Amino acid sequence: MRRTWLIALSMVALLSTLAVPASYAASGPTLISSCNPTYVITQPGSYLVTQDLIAAPHTNCIDIEAANVVLDLAGHTIKRTALEGFGVGIEVFDAPAGDLPPGISGVQVTNGTIIGFAAGVNTLEAPGVILRNLTIRDSFDYAMDVQQSDGAVVEGNNATYSGSGIEVAFSNNVSVVGNSTSHNGSGAGVDFSDNIHIIRNTVEDNTDYGIILDSPSSYVSVVDNTIADNGDLGILVGSGTTNLLSPPPPAAVCSPTSFGTSSHNVLTRNKLTNNRVGIYLPCGAATNNTITNNIVTGDSIVDLYDGTLGCDANLWVRNTGTRNQNCIH
Repeated sequence: MRRTWLIALSMVALLSTLAVPASYAASGPTLISSCNPTYVITQPGSYLVTQDLIAAPHTNCIDIEAANVVLDLAGHTIKRTALEGFGVGIEVFDAPAGDLPPGISGVQVTNGTIIGFAAGVNTLEAPGVILRNLTIRDSFDYAMDVQQSDGAVVEGNNATYSGSGIEVAFSNNVSVVGNSTSHNGSGAGVDFSDNIHIIRNTVEDNTDYGIILDSPSSYVSVVDNTIADNGDLGILVGSGTTNLLSPPPPAAVCSPTSFGTSSHNVLTRNKLTNNRVGIYLPCGAATNNTITNNIVTGDSIVDLYDGTLGCDANLWVRNTGTRNQNCIH
């Protein structure tokens, strides 16, 4: 008798589960099955891509214009019918732009592939945005372009065969962690941004530089990255050309760039090999930086280069590699 009673209760529970209330069903993710025309998200919530998407010519695929949005590509691909170099795969921006603050916060974009746009992902005025587990290739400009998005997290992505891999501009406190950028024009860049953390990335086989901390970017940590086989510079701190003067000029004759200097950055425990120059600090564009415990080998010109005679206020400690001055240790 007890067994029959338990079975009856189980059947009631099962039927209750199968008959999902409308209010509960509505709380599930919104499904996205097309981006032709552009799919525009204007309400917070969870969104799930249900199949591969093909964008209309010259347009974005998905625009996110709301805070607290979680977009899961669920392993699907967003692409164009041809690699035309227009539009953005996924654009996260506060529309209309230019009303800083507050921007749109709490946005996450994860788990998919984006192919053939001008930019794979572009964020503008999106503080705290999370971009994770994305593969982006064949972008005409940037695979990932993070602008005016303080506190952003860019983690576990693969950016390849694009104009530039990962770009962080006009943002602070951004984490770029565990990404791979390869076969791009350049690997990863920081521009007009402070307190950026570039950690455990693999940056290989890019045509130009591996990582650049463009002027005036300061208080950037570049730690535990693998940087190899890039066509020009492994790491460039500051704006400047690869003017390898021997001997380099003193600080008094170095001309600062019009944008200022890159300073108070820390480069440590990185492994660089087979670039044109491993770590390069231009005269007048980089000062008060700390470069320590890096292993730099096999570069075609020199492994470690400071463009200011006597290294100015840059501190080089316990680095391995050939060097252009005795002030580099």
